[in-house]
Amino acid sequence: MTGFLFWIGITFEFPLVIYGLTLMGIIQPESLFKYWRIAVIVIAVLASAITPTTDPVNMALVMGPMILLYFLNIGLGYLALVGRRRKAQAVETT
Repeated sequence: MTGFLFWIGITFEFPLVIYGLTLMGIIQPESLFKYWRIAVIVIAVLASAITPTTDPVNMALVMGPMILLYFLNIGLGYLALVGRRRKAQAVETT
């Protein structure tokens, strides 16, 4: 149970990590959106490894929030990108 809670906790930290990486310019939200199908497959594999049982319902209960968080990552990435562009424009005008 501790391992399950650990991995779920790590999963919920990904939006913050992606937001920070987008602010630094390492990750682009366009690439996250472009490869969303591959991300869903990777999420399915991770969800099946995280869940302690072989029940597909439990896997879906873990996979659903992970997919929602992935798309939240994309939205936060766009917000970070807009912020970076505004900051760059403000630096150029001064």
